[in-house]
Amino acid sequence: MADFDQSKTKLGAARGAVLDKERALDAARLALARAKTERSEAERRGGADALAEADGAVKAREASLGKARKELDGARGKLSGAFEGFAGFTDPRQRIAELSDATPILLLPLRIETRFKPKDGQSGTTAGGQLWVRVYPDDIAVDAFEDNLSESEISRTEAYW
Repeated sequence: MADFDQSKTKLGAARGAVLDKERALDAARLALARAKTERSEAERRGGADALAEADGAVKAREASLGKARKELDGARGKLSGAFEGFAGFTDPRQRIAELSDATPILLLPLRIETRFKPKDGQSGTTAGGQLWVRVYPDDIAVDAFEDNLSESEISRTEAYW
């Protein structure tokens, strides 16, 4: 059981690290977009010093974006290694007895569609055909939350306060 707990902790830490690096990458993308917007505004205003400063800011943001991508790739590699170490525990027929009774198991609802398809040359749904199964996860399994605020959300919040 100790191996399971260690592998589970390592996998959780690796997943958390990937999530943190994805958030950092999103923040770097947003900062680059802001820097490019500021550069466009400086170009319109026509100040050489402001334009050079904005160009430097864009280059710095591009460098931090590249660094964030490399860090995310490294974190994903560590996650892959952690999952490989955990893979031995994923067969429920062999490892279910190692789970604590205090841990609830959640089975999410699924929509299942089935159809019988005849083999080539057969007609109807006679014996010897194929059973085709489609499985659709419930909407609860869809995760679409974004941590970073959009520009409009930030400006509306500032206007409110």
